[in-house]
Formats: sequence, structure tokens, C-alpha cells
Amino acid sequence: MASSEFVITEEQYQELLHGLINSGSKIGYDIFDRTNVRYLSISSIAEIAAKERASIALKHPSFAVDDPEIEIYNNGDVEWYSFKELRGDGHIKITLRRFITDVGPYFYLAIGYTSFFITKSGAHIQPPKNLIRIYKKTARYLISQCTKELIGNRRSVYVSKAIIDSDGNWLSNIRALSGII
Repeated sequence: MASSEFVITEEQYQELLHGLINSGSKIGYDIFDRTNVRYLSISSIAEIAAKERASIALKHPSFAVDDPEIEIYNNGDVEWYSFKELRGDGHIKITLRRFITDVGPYFYLAIGYTSFFITKSGAHIQPPKNLIRIYKKTARYLISQCTKELIGNRRSVYVSKAIIDSDGNWLSNIRALSGII
């Protein structure tokens, strides 16, 4: 399993999504009719950037042609969904949390994949090589715009250089937004 955490600007988040879509990736970000996955397009990037929280599943034809599987949960009148992390030919999971600060929105973004997947036939497979390649390329792209910062006793995240340069209170803001202080 691989995973990386970032705190980036809205512009960086939108640029990342543009690049992934333009590379041919399919990004499942919502459901409708309780069963169908809605895929991100260039015109819907602003919609997902406006959400307070999002969980998206990235697939690319070089490693998976299936749709992400979803699970719907109910608690009284509240209903929510989640992409099944282990199911399918493989996907990269991106979790997003949007924070509003005095200087503008920050986006906490975690990107990763699991150590195995279970195909529809029930076979256990390792993460495809192209999935790992796309994950590493995406993580390296974000890392190139960030510096690794210790935000808690043992917790580090990659923080956008643009945030560090524009917000004198970036560390306390990130700690407060992360629930560390």
C-alpha cells in the first residue's frame, strides 16, 4: 500500500484534476440513481472543488477498464456512499477535505492505493504496474510544488510552497484544521 498526504491550494487541486483527465483517466466522484458512477469532466472540476469533502476513484485504461464499485450506507434519513477500496481491477483513491482560511481555501488531499484488489471473478491481484506508475507520477508532481512539514508530534504532510509563502499562520491553520490543536 502506498499513500501520500498534501495540503495544496485550490489552483493546484484544479490543475491536478485537469492533468489527470487530460491524460485519459476516468475519475469517479459521485453517484446518481443509487448505482451509477458519475465521472469528472473538465467542466465539473469546479463542482468537486466546491465540496467540503470528497472521495474519488481514479482509473486509467492502461490498468483498468471496469467501473469503480460503490457501497451505499443508510442511517435513518442520512445516506452516503463509498467506493469499495479492494474491488475491481484497481484504482487510485483520492480523499479530499476543503478548509476555508483567512487567505483562501486549502485542500487536504490524501492519495493512495491498496496492496491488492479483488476482481469480479474473485481473483486477488497485485496493484497493476501502470497504476503504481500513475500514482508515483501524480505524487511526484504534487511533491515538486510542496515541502514536507512536520505538523504534529509524528505527523508530516507535504505543504504547498504557495501556502507557506502567502500565509504567515499556515502551520497553526493546518494544525487547527487537522484537529491537532
